[in-house]
Amino acid sequence: MLDQDPLSAAVRQLRALGVGPAAGDSFRRTIEDSKAALLLRIHAEVEEFSASRNPDIVPELETHCLNHLEAVAGVLGGATLDTRFIVEHAERRANQRFPLDAELRAYRCLSRVLAEAVREAAIGVAGDETELRRVVAATAAFSIEYTGAAASLVTQEYVAATRSLAEAAGDRRSELFALLLDGFDESDSRAARLLRSAGYLEQRQTYAVVAVRDVEPREMDNADRVERIQQSLNEILGKTPARVLAGVRDRTVFAIVSATRRQSGWTRPHTVVSELVAAPLRLMGNAVLIGISNDAPSTAHIPKALREANIALQQADRSNRVRRYGDIGFLELLLTQAGAEVLAELPEWTAALQAADRKNKLRNTLVAYADNDMNVIRTAKSLGMHPNSIYARFDRILSVTGLDPQRYHALTELVCGLQLSTD
Repeated sequence: MLDQDPLSAAVRQLRALGVGPAAGDSFRRTIEDSKAALLLRIHAEVEEFSASRNPDIVPELETHCLNHLEAVAGVLGGATLDTRFIVEHAERRANQRFPLDAELRAYRCLSRVLAEAVREAAIGVAGDETELRRVVAATAAFSIEYTGAAASLVTQEYVAATRSLAEAAGDRRSELFALLLDGFDESDSRAARLLRSAGYLEQRQTYAVVAVRDVEPREMDNADRVERIQQSLNEILGKTPARVLAGVRDRTVFAIVSATRRQSGWTRPHTVVSELVAAPLRLMGNAVLIGISNDAPSTAHIPKALREANIALQQADRSNRVRRYGDIGFLELLLTQAGAEVLAELPEWTAALQAADRKNKLRNTLVAYADNDMNVIRTAKSLGMHPNSIYARFDRILSVTGLDPQRYHALTELVCGLQLSTD
């Protein structure tokens, strides 16, 4: 509520000077002139009102100005100030997203117009014995107290309404985030309305999911660290043409990124979201790992994109911090997604080969041999070794495992076994 004690004191001071309720009647007779002067001053000094494209802004300003002038006339006449019109106006301005700063500058215009109009009304009803200098000072105090208290109430209610709007928007984003990641049944009309109103059921959209976490998993238990990652993600992706909806789940920050795939049904697709965001995401620094899904053609495929982003995140490491699911090779994907059942059935030779590898770097030799298309000369050159050293290592591997790495199927089994047992 508006603090009326200083305002009441200013009214009592006027009455002590012989300026009674008659001042209210005198002020009321000039309300239309005061309203015209006030609106003229506001439009001249606060350009946001004329610049606004909202057709309700100016008419509501005129009504609000009139409400203030009538309230002042009532207070001067002895009535109690009803502040509901101030509260309702502040909430309305917050809902319209009209800037609070512009509203407060309009209140400064109100203060100056009131000072002049209240002074004239008070002087007009003051007795012949009244000291006019004190009357002028008392009217100035009244105008300052009224507009100051009203502006404070507007600020308080505007901020409270804005906070409520932000919380409601946050709840709506959280609901959208959960709906999109978990998937939704098209028969759920409530979900469909929410997604449609947010534009997520528009045609010709492409989606991708981005997963981000700290290189140290335990850091994701720190709420401040998680918030910083989410803010950084929003800032970086906010500079791209894509739309971003970010949130936190399972100690990981996720972002659902979307963009227009094609302009119409007759034009070829031109937006690859996963490529669009990959380069900017490398700017997030060395302290995070990032996984990016393949593009999803509709919201129904977002849960699949979530799984892909998680897999890509698992493949990211300090040497390759940003991984796209589409860049992961089939064999790498197959090996990394092997379940506990596969790991439990690893051949007995894997342990012996691992032990031998720690001494002779056999794994590097096998991988280099595979990368060089089973060419011993090129393998030796890539490792900076003599070809005979490669053959010696092959003999060592054969003696430990019973598998000859110079044979394709044996080499494949050796490489896969080493990678699975090491991972």
